[in-house]
Formats: sequence, C-alpha cells, structure tokens
Amino acid sequence: MSEVRIERFDASPERLEAFERVRDLVGLYAGAAPETVPAGTTCFLAWEGDAPLARASVFVAPGLHHAPGPSGLVGHYEALRQDAGVAVLKAACHALTERRVARVLGPMNGSTWARYRLALRETGPDSPPFLAEPWNPARYPDDFAAAGFVADARTTRAARTIGSTTSRPTRNGSPSRCGAPECG
Repeated sequence: MSEVRIERFDASPERLEAFERVRDLVGLYAGAAPETVPAGTTCFLAWEGDAPLARASVFVAPGLHHAPGPSGLVGHYEALRQDAGVAVLKAACHALTERRVARVLGPMNGSTWARYRLALRETGPDSPPFLAEPWNPARYPDDFAAAGFVADARTTRAARTIGSTTSRPTRNGSPSRCGAPECG
C-alpha cells in the first residue's frame, strides 16, 4: 500500500468526476442521482496512486440555532478505506480550523435539507434503510470517531470541538458541542 495523498480543490463540474466516483465505488447508492455539490465548495479527495479512495466537502455556517459563532460543516463524506477516510476528515477539520470556526459538525451536506447524519447500525450485512433514513456503511461512525469527532447525544450527527478535546455537559445534561461556557 502506498501513501494516501490528499487533494484540496474548489468544486467545478470538471473536478467532481473523481469526487462522485468515490460514492459510486462505495456501492450502496446504485441508481441514485449524484449528490449536489455547489460550485466553489471546498472539496477533499484522498488518492492512492490514481485511485480516489475517500472524499469530503466543507462549508461554514455563520450562525446556527443554540450554537454561537461560525460552525464548520463536513459533508459529502464517503470512503472506501478507513485510513483514507480519516485522512480526508482530518484535512477537512484542519481547513475549517484555519477559517476560525467555533466547532465542526458532520456529516452535513450544507444544510439539513440534504444528508446530515449517520446511520448508526450494527456491523454486518447492509440491510435497506427505512424510508428517508440516512444510508452509509456501518463503519462510518468509527471513521468520524477516529478523526476526533464525538457523537452528539441529541442526534446521530457527530461534532468535533475546536480548541478542546473534552465535552462538558450542558445545564440540561446533554453534551456540549463547543465546550465553551457560553454554550451551556
């Protein structure tokens, strides 16, 4: 196995072919339409040689309800291998840290109108999802955890705190996504 290389680029129709190929190779989405990636979105691809292995995109949401400050969103995540997926997630988090976000949430493809959470399933054969439920390989929550994300108790979305490795409970007992006093 050679070293995984991470490529960062702004989305454009000609650049998204390999990005979409990763999703196709995962194999769960046969016959599904490609996911929309707005032009100019910052995207990441993990490559081994000339083979794309993992992908992700990043967005910044200036203000989310009950989440002060800008939030970084990691979306369009797909990975054929965990090592490549974790490398893409870490690169995405690093890019969002450079943009000085208060927290990183994922997966969220730009908004909750698109895919925005992980299915937490048992490892084993991939059974069909319930109508309108997320669909992903059973390994994906472990990929996010290996990249430093922690599950949000209120949803199946993961969050990564910037500037702290711990999460403290809020007044109502649910974990804080940002760990800062103003979040509780």
